[in-house]
Amino acid sequence: MKRNRLVKHAWWLLLIALLGVVGQTFAGGWSVVTVSALPKSVVAGVPFTIQFAVRGHGQQLFGGVPARVTAVHTATQEKISLPADEASTVGYYEAEVVLPTAGQWQWKISTWNVDYPMPPLAVQSAAVSPIFNNEADGINAKLFISPIFLVVGIVGTVLAFFGYWRKRTLMRLGWVMGAVGVVILSFGWGWRGSETAVAQNNSITPVPAIAAEGLGESLFVAKGCISCHQHDKVTMADNLVNFGPNLTNYKGHADYLTQWLNNPADIKPDTQMPRLGLSDEEIAVLVSFLGE
Repeated sequence: MKRNRLVKHAWWLLLIALLGVVGQTFAGGWSVVTVSALPKSVVAGVPFTIQFAVRGHGQQLFGGVPARVTAVHTATQEKISLPADEASTVGYYEAEVVLPTAGQWQWKISTWNVDYPMPPLAVQSAAVSPIFNNEADGINAKLFISPIFLVVGIVGTVLAFFGYWRKRTLMRLGWVMGAVGVVILSFGWGWRGSETAVAQNNSITPVPAIAAEGLGESLFVAKGCISCHQHDKVTMADNLVNFGPNLTNYKGHADYLTQWLNNPADIKPDTQMPRLGLSDEEIAVLVSFLGE
């Protein structure tokens, strides 16, 4: 009797465990995260947008997914973490990221408590004036500094004009003209500050966030290929589900692979691989990487 009770309890526990696994799977436990475009360059303190898609079981775009973007500075372990918002297209998400410190940052996207490591990003220093750090700061300077001179100029103009109206002398006319000049300069000062900030930003020589020699592996990870395919040269992330063929020693023709990556359904209508919306440049890099 006792043994039967133990067996019965064991079956219930096994059933609960199986339901948990199945529930997580159908809720998106196996999903593929695809970054729309890797940033070309990243400057410390300057925001940039990360957009990505979440596909349940590698195919269906899922909306309403709790997603986060987390980044950690490799040297200092400084960490930022922020939620991603749903974009206008169902299944796509966006996060505005600001990496405050120059250096290498490791980052990941998390959905349904599963982490998807992404290619490390090299962040360059912001070589700008300490007064105006970016174009937005230049605009703020215009709005903050200019009103001080503007108010002084307007008040001075009113007082000077009142004095000139009571007694018209060349000296008092000069006061009026000087006050008007202050008003005019208040606008000029603000615009000059804004233009200086923009010019300083434009003088920054962009440093690639991802080195050209590592772009193939980075795209293999960021585009979600690593989720279904294994490739021995990929070290920045692990294969999630061995669903597709191992691509370590791919020997296919480059033209065929190019067409396949552009739209797999054109070649195989019943394929499980979705169209990822890769650009021509991204396809060329992936074809070269897989053909090495």
